[in-house]
Amino acid sequence: MAYDPAALRCVPGDTRSLVRIVRSYRQMHDAQDLAARMADARKSHHLLPLFEQVPERRDSWAEFLACLAQELLLRGVRWSDRPVVMECIRSLRQLRHPLAFLPTKLTRTERRATPPALSCTSSTMWRSCPPPGGFIPKSPPEAGRHLIKSPIPCRDTATAEQVAAIGAVVKHWNGSPQVLLLQAAEPLTVDELVPVGANRCLPDGCGTARGALRDSGRELGAGVRTELHRVFEILLDATYREGSYDRGIGGAYGRAAVWRSVAGMIRAPLDTPIERVNELAARWNWFCFDRPERSQDFDDLHLAVGALSPRGRHLSLLISHDTD
Repeated sequence: MAYDPAALRCVPGDTRSLVRIVRSYRQMHDAQDLAARMADARKSHHLLPLFEQVPERRDSWAEFLACLAQELLLRGVRWSDRPVVMECIRSLRQLRHPLAFLPTKLTRTERRATPPALSCTSSTMWRSCPPPGGFIPKSPPEAGRHLIKSPIPCRDTATAEQVAAIGAVVKHWNGSPQVLLLQAAEPLTVDELVPVGANRCLPDGCGTARGALRDSGRELGAGVRTELHRVFEILLDATYREGSYDRGIGGAYGRAAVWRSVAGMIRAPLDTPIERVNELAARWNWFCFDRPERSQDFDDLHLAVGALSPRGRHLSLLISHDTD
C-alpha cells in the first residue's frame, strides 16, 4: 500500500458522492486502502459524519466503514463514546462483519504503541524510512558472551493452525514464514537468548531449536529484549508493508492478525478475547532479532520476534524475510 497523498485529492467532500464512488469499487481492497489513507490524512471530526451512512448490506461501503473505524482507533481516536460510530458498529455486527467484533477500545499494549504512519509503509521506502524506534537491533558489545554451557533439547509443538495464525501478519510477503513453538526440556533464561540470537545459543542437532532453524534455512542475528507494545508495533508495521508482489494487509485487518499471532505465540486458544490475550502476553518475555550479516544485502523486508514463557519452558519464534 504505497502512500500517495495526491490520491485523496479526487475524493469528494460530500458523503453521498463518496458513498456512490465507494460502492462502485469492484475490489474490496480498494475500500480498505481508501479507509487507511483517509484515517491517516484527515482530521477525525471530518470523518465522523461518514458513519451516519449506516450500511445495510455487506458491500464495499460496509467494508470501508469497518476499516475506517479500526484505522481511526489505531491512531488514538476514541469512538466508543461516539453514538454515531457505535450505531454503525452495531449494524456491522448484525451484518456479521468480522472487524465489528474487535474491541471498541484499545488495549493497554495498543495505547502504548506508536500509531501507524502510511508514509513509511511502502517496501520501496524501507531503506530510507526504517521502522519507527529502530526496531532492527544492533549487536551490543557483549554479544557472544552468554552461551548455554550444555545442550538443552527442544521439540517443536506447533500445529498447522498455529503456524497459519502466527504467520498471518506476513502472509502477503514473498515466501512462507518460519514459525517455531519450542518446548524445552529444561528452563531457558533471558540471558541465554540475548544478545547472541536464539539460533546461536541453542544447541545443534536433531530435535533442537538450532537444528530446526538450520534445517528451515532461516537464521537469526543478534537479539535484544523488548516489550510487548514494541512487538505489537513490529507486527502491525509488517501488515502495512507491501511485499515483493502483494499489497499490505493494512491496520484494520492487521490489528486482528497481530492479536491472533500473539495468541498463537503464547499458546492461547486462537479464539481467546483480545483483552485476555493482552493480559497473558504481558507476562511473557519478548525479543526481536536482527537478520544475519550475510543476508542483509538480499532481504528487502525482515521480521524476527520471539517470546519466552514466564517459567522458561516455552520459546516461540516467528521469522520471515521478503525477497524479490
